[in-house]
Amino acid sequence: HQYAYRPERSALGAVRHVHRLLNTGYTEVVDADLSDYFGSVPHAELMRCLARRIVDRHLLALIKQWLVMPVDEDDGRGGTKRTTT
Repeated sequence: HQYAYRPERSALGAVRHVHRLLNTGYTEVVDADLSDYFGSVPHAELMRCLARRIVDRHLLALIKQWLVMPVDEDDGRGGTKRTTT
């Protein structure tokens, strides 16, 4: 569950959620920041791997375009928080 930068979510809501989970027997927490995960994937290596499995060169070209396409992250108020490629 994510509470940061989400409409209708708050730090207090996150604390309450954790409290409920603790009361139902959950005892471990995993925290992962995947915000730039795909930006760190080596594109050339990924494309080589895909080319071994996909013979359609048009599909490979489309995948390559997706990898370099800029992505705008919404700030929740109709604006752009940041653009990543």
